[in-house]
Amino acid sequence: MLIATLRQSKSVAVLLGSNLTATLTIATGTFLVARIVTPAEFGKYALAAQFALSIYPVLTLRYEHALPLLGNRPVASLHLLGCFLLLFIATLLFLVIGWIGLSISALSVWLPRTIIDLFPLVGLAALTLALGSIFQSVALTRGAIWQLAIARVFRAVALVSMQVGLALSLGASAPWLLIGEVSANLVHGAILATALGLGGVLAAARRPWSQCMRRIVVLGVRYKEFPLITLPHIIVHSVLGLLFATTLGAVYGATALGQYYLMRKLVFGVLGLFNVAIHQHAIAEASRLPRAKLFEIALQALVLMGSVGVASAAAILLVGPELFVLAVGDKWTQAGSMAIASASLILLEPVTSTLAFLPIFLGLQHIAFAIAVLQGSIGIAAIGIAGWLGLDAISAIMGSSLAMSAVMLCYVFWLLMRAHKAKGGQEE
Repeated sequence: MLIATLRQSKSVAVLLGSNLTATLTIATGTFLVARIVTPAEFGKYALAAQFALSIYPVLTLRYEHALPLLGNRPVASLHLLGCFLLLFIATLLFLVIGWIGLSISALSVWLPRTIIDLFPLVGLAALTLALGSIFQSVALTRGAIWQLAIARVFRAVALVSMQVGLALSLGASAPWLLIGEVSANLVHGAILATALGLGGVLAAARRPWSQCMRRIVVLGVRYKEFPLITLPHIIVHSVLGLLFATTLGAVYGATALGQYYLMRKLVFGVLGLFNVAIHQHAIAEASRLPRAKLFEIALQALVLMGSVGVASAAAILLVGPELFVLAVGDKWTQAGSMAIASASLILLEPVTSTLAFLPIFLGLQHIAFAIAVLQGSIGIAAIGIAGWLGLDAISAIMGSSLAMSAVMLCYVFWLLMRAHKAKGGQEE
């Protein structure tokens, strides 16, 4: 038992250490990129990258997440082959349908100009993200912790070096930033692929085609909850993020969009270091302790993440613009002002994310999904209303942040009440 516990602690430490290293590397790279590119170009890149994030789960229907359930059984290789086939067929369909849609002027007018110009790169970015997701599931199944850690760090190093190098040598524009991200995704996937044993996949592919496809279809039906439940949740969450970015860019321009997303990448990227560590610790505790302890675990997580959030929001309110000017230059002053306008979100969004384990253990995932949709919709509507009223971008960000924070605050209190109620029911 002691040896198993030590091994588990070592694995967690390795993954957390790699996450910290990768995040700090990307943050450093963001500082460098911000000094090279204009806010408008960064906004175009952010929109294209967000679009790729929104569509890549569709390319595999999230079936790769069933691989850990199959373990190292022979049928896992067949399922993995099905994931690869689905990915490349779906990517081909996406590109064909996309090019047909872009050729129809009545349809293309509804898409942002940035997505139209960068469409092939967006498809390639989505493909490499999906490949990385498949390889990551394989690595988890094989217990390849070191490959996961190394791949995460090397992806961050590749992202920074490629984006900065391409921007300096070939042009400080959105396409080169996106090419840098695609290259980093390929590095990530290549390292994770070392955990993939091709023998089983090749053996599965050598079976009669009809028999192979029939068994793949059977596996698809067996794990239908991934495309029917997991996929809609992540798609809606990503689409809401894309709609928020599109609305903000359409109402206030690419420059305001770039300022806002640089602020989010820096501020929430740092907060994410604490959020992930506390969240993972809470899940580990909730897994081994009785449900009656959920309320205590949630309170501990709330106090820890809340303390980080209060300190971060206070620092932003006091010296937000000055910090951004010092870190990334005078042209990003508006990002510091947007950080001040987002103070309530800086305080509550990481707390809500940290407590995301509660709906899982309380059986309230459907409620969490509905709240996420409500919160995202309110944030988008607030930006649109602010633009309609003629308010500036800072006021729009403040109104949107306050509206979403109100939903988050009510949700956090409701979650704690349900956890407390579950505690009382267990004790009785």
